[in-house]
Amino acid sequence: RGQDGRDWLAEQFDSLGISVCLHVAYCRELATWTTDNQNQFLEWSKHNVRAVWLLTSTHGIESVMSQISQAGLADWAVRCSYIVTHPRLADCLRRLLGGLQVKAQSTCVEVSRGDLTSLVSCFEKIRQNQH
Repeated sequence: RGQDGRDWLAEQFDSLGISVCLHVAYCRELATWTTDNQNQFLEWSKHNVRAVWLLTSTHGIESVMSQISQAGLADWAVRCSYIVTHPRLADCLRRLLGGLQVKAQSTCVEVSRGDLTSLVSCFEKIRQNQH
């Protein structure tokens, strides 16, 4: 696994009496947006284009929220919609969105089960609510 992450699988083996030794096989680093990415998001912000973000990990959420904050896009971020693949990710996202120090808004956060049908359903629900 990476330098950190969920221990769920190791815990499942442990509960069966199987010893697990975790090994860090790679390191996760927060991505940095390119100038083109940043300019695209700034342009969308100016034109009130509301992106829909699909976020599948705590690291992804932290990275996106960090880049949004650094780019000065907090007001835009709370107007965007988000799909996450687990309720704990929704909690993390809401906490970080709340920490952006912007006017309170009801940001759309949908929780998908992670399968294709559920993901499509979340995108469809957001599309219907934006009209």
